[in-house]
Amino acid sequence: MSAGPFGVMDIGSNSVRLVIFERLSRNPWPLFNEKIVCGIGRDIVSSGKLHKEGTERALEALRRFRTLADGMNVTNLHVVATAAVRDAKNGSSFTEKAEQAIGEKLRVLTGEQEAQLAGRGVLFGRPDADGLVGDLGGGSLELVEVKDGKLGQGATFPLGPLRLMDASGSKVKTAQDIVTKELKKVDWLHEFKGRSLYLVGGSWRNFSSVMMAQEEHPLRIVHNYEFSADKAQSLAVKLKQMNAGELRQTKGISSRRVDTMPYGAAALECLIRITGVNVVVGSAYGVREGVLFEALSESEQEADPLLSAAAELNVQLARSPGHAPELFRWAEPLFEGWPSELTRFEQVVCYLSDIGWRYHPDYRAGRAFERVLTMPVAGLTHQARAFLALAIAARYGATIEDSQFKSARRLLEDEIIKKAEAVGLALRLAYQVSGAVAGLLPHSSLKIKKKVLVLKLDNSQGLLAGEIVEKRLQALANALDLESRIDFS
Repeated sequence: MSAGPFGVMDIGSNSVRLVIFERLSRNPWPLFNEKIVCGIGRDIVSSGKLHKEGTERALEALRRFRTLADGMNVTNLHVVATAAVRDAKNGSSFTEKAEQAIGEKLRVLTGEQEAQLAGRGVLFGRPDADGLVGDLGGGSLELVEVKDGKLGQGATFPLGPLRLMDASGSKVKTAQDIVTKELKKVDWLHEFKGRSLYLVGGSWRNFSSVMMAQEEHPLRIVHNYEFSADKAQSLAVKLKQMNAGELRQTKGISSRRVDTMPYGAAALECLIRITGVNVVVGSAYGVREGVLFEALSESEQEADPLLSAAAELNVQLARSPGHAPELFRWAEPLFEGWPSELTRFEQVVCYLSDIGWRYHPDYRAGRAFERVLTMPVAGLTHQARAFLALAIAARYGATIEDSQFKSARRLLEDEIIKKAEAVGLALRLAYQVSGAVAGLLPHSSLKIKKKVLVLKLDNSQGLLAGEIVEKRLQALANALDLESRIDFS
């Protein structure tokens, strides 16, 4: 782990981006993220060279980014370039100018390296990823297998939307034929039948945004948004047939993606058809996060990103950070027999359980709910976000059937919602017993004895019941379909 900011400049075929993370860690917080569309690979097929105006714009962007990085005291800066720079006849000339502009060595990635970094980026954001990573940049498509936290076989193709537009003479049907022909050369793509496809790259992130709008998905977060491959194919067929005017009127499409969206959709439709995947997953993480992941130690790479993020937030925001482990041990007997993933979420909720104490009491539950639901952290599916957020809302006394929590409830089954509420109510009781002070809670305990929830308090430590403790114990017992009782020792 590094104490200073960690920066990545990514020179792609369509855009140049700078991301500055707070530091090198398993779950870094982004301090700055800016993209400038340059289109340096716009006519590389017909001319063999980088686009003249695009390269000038890219060099201007790099000089600006260098200034910003210096202003943020970034000493650990990594600069990478992808398909357009590695394939263009004048790529080496651009590389020299870029290195002069930023004062750093530029790493021009091979197709294989780009695929591996994209795969590592997906694993960075979703360690349990199992399937095929597809990274569609402006100039190329990289594919790589991910399973059990490792990378498998991969391939790279000159099939980015900018290149397809140029190679096909701006004819989507011709572009689709080109994609199909290239992908059919790879005999191992059939091995992903019934598995997941993880979408990386701006065009496919925007595709996921369009799908969200079409499905009226309750969260507007692309990362780990899942949808069926059948729905993805249907939408891709529609998008590749639309003209520019229709695309501009389509909810979710960025104005910067109107020209390239039909080609990105055509490439996705072909890939789904040839691989036979059944689930498509959006990923906000890719090459840039792969660069960061590559720089971590092996032990840091293997750490749980969600628990790491929650532990950091606990240290930063809780009144008494040492209280969180006590909360988990205290509440754990209530949830014996739960699936391991829910037990993991219980631990995360304990870390986050004091996240709202600085908010006004009348807004505490809602603000804490929204903060947890939309946390910019890795390792969270949309269902996990909903579980954690509902648990936090219950911890702060909210009635989770209220309309403000409808978006999260839509993502979960009723049984899971009930479990999230129970976790939150257990922590609400714990805070009333301990007053958020570390060291007091271990002098009490919760047990379930013959359908009775028993709270045991140690009077010798001055722990008293009181009306509010009794009320919160009863609320928790009701959520667990139990009777309640308080014992003293």
